Amino acid sequence: MNVSSVNGTVVGRSPDSLTKAVTKNVIVVVIGISINYINASLIHTFRKHQIFYMNPRYILFIHLVVNDTIQMMLSVMLFVISYTIYKINVSICCVFILIALFTTENSPLNLACMAVECYIAICVPLRHVQICTIKRTLMLIGLIWVTTVLSVLPDLFITLATQPLGFFHSQVFCLRQTVFPNPIIIKKRDITYSVFLVIVWITIFYTYFKILFTAKTASKDAKKARNTILLHGFQLLLYINGHSTTAQNKDVDSNSKIFYMNPRYILFIHLVFNDMVQVTLTVIMFVISYIFYKINVSICCVFILIALFTTENSPLNLACMAVECYIAICVPLRHVQICTIKRTLMLIGLIWVTTVLSVLPDLFITLATQPLGFFHSQVFCLRQTVFPNPIIIKKRDITYSVFLVIVWITIFYTYFKILFTAKTASKDAKKARNTILLHGFQLLLCMTTYVGPQLLDVLQQWFPKDYTDSLFAYYVIVQVLPRSISPMIYGIRDNTFRKYLKSYLLCRFRMQ
Repeated sequence: MNVSSVNGTVVGRSPDSLTKAVTKNVIVVVIGISINYINASLIHTFRKHQIFYMNPRYILFIHLVVNDTIQMMLSVMLFVISYTIYKINVSICCVFILIALFTTENSPLNLACMAVECYIAICVPLRHVQICTIKRTLMLIGLIWVTTVLSVLPDLFITLATQPLGFFHSQVFCLRQTVFPNPIIIKKRDITYSVFLVIVWITIFYTYFKILFTAKTASKDAKKARNTILLHGFQLLLYINGHSTTAQNKDVDSNSKIFYMNPRYILFIHLVFNDMVQVTLTVIMFVISYIFYKINVSICCVFILIALFTTENSPLNLACMAVECYIAICVPLRHVQICTIKRTLMLIGLIWVTTVLSVLPDLFITLATQPLGFFHSQVFCLRQTVFPNPIIIKKRDITYSVFLVIVWITIFYTYFKILFTAKTASKDAKKARNTILLHGFQLLLCMTTYVGPQLLDVLQQWFPKDYTDSLFAYYVIVQVLPRSISPMIYGIRDNTFRKYLKSYLLCRFRMQ
């Protein structure tokens, strides 16, 4: 399989049959159109309402959306080109790659600016209006573009200086390394990215902790700003991995505080974040399996560990959500005292500690039992190939069994307690029961990832000639769909989410 990428956005061409090629292209195009439709709706809404384009925060946000839209359009375009034309003119490819690089490098800098704006709004509120003006915001966006252009254009100048003129009239498979092949460019890119990311992370951490320890931390606005910057940090991680979370950022930057001041929604969004990370890693590993087939064991270890953390987080998170429903219905008078924001965040921290303590022994056992050369070797990136010791497999089975027994007992107990409580006639109790049933359904979907290695082994034995297609189907059905469908079901079913979604759709319909 021949594959290309634009800063983490993968496009590819394989010797597939016509049906396979059409199917894969339809999937990619439909996803791209869907995401860009959402982004276009955001841009249209921004343009039609003065409250948005007269606010520096929303101007920065919509700039982020525009970058995402351009990046998605280029990604889909290059994917389709890789299947239809395969090779294109170097000059045309240069234009595509340069625009993609501009938009990709803009995003982290834009996130840093949004974090600074939050910091000024909370820590220097009296000067916010004077500092964060529309003119200065537009100048800041201009400065972002100037910085990005000065970072990227040297790639073109170096190529013009080192390549013959005929190179720009030749046909190539459109990759950054094929149109900008000089080794100096690769070193410059690594240095530039490192500097950019260090600056952005320092900015985000600094603004977050300044807000955290400011005297105004008791106010709701300060809490909102801290949470916003944390989400910007998480979003930055996804940008590093080539994935955008613009839709989530829209809600964070709006004034609907009801979500992240509610323990139920905090637990829910934590589940969504885990799913997002899991899907991102799944896509990356799937693409890697097509591009390189085998990768370095050390790199694979990092991917597998993060995937295991997020995979084991989900069932524990579902159990916590079930308990929160139980308290809300069966102990309603104490719900506010028990389910506080602080305790919810501590509970999420406990989930991560439990998961880390469960997974990290796999790494320690491998370090103790494998020679050093093993970590420099190349393998097909699966859990059993990087953590091959039989002790790990036994530990994994025991851990999963314990986790799942605890979670299932919790879900069944809370469900039947609510079912037989004296308040079962109430609408809230019925809703809570149905919510926990959904948690059980989500848990079943999560459990499919636990049998992933066994399922892949079976597929390899049954379809040895079509293993790559089976792997593609496995990733879509087991990894992508459950983590896309479950949050949507929960969000549409929830009254508050449904209300805002309905308002948005009605507004869009009327505007059209």
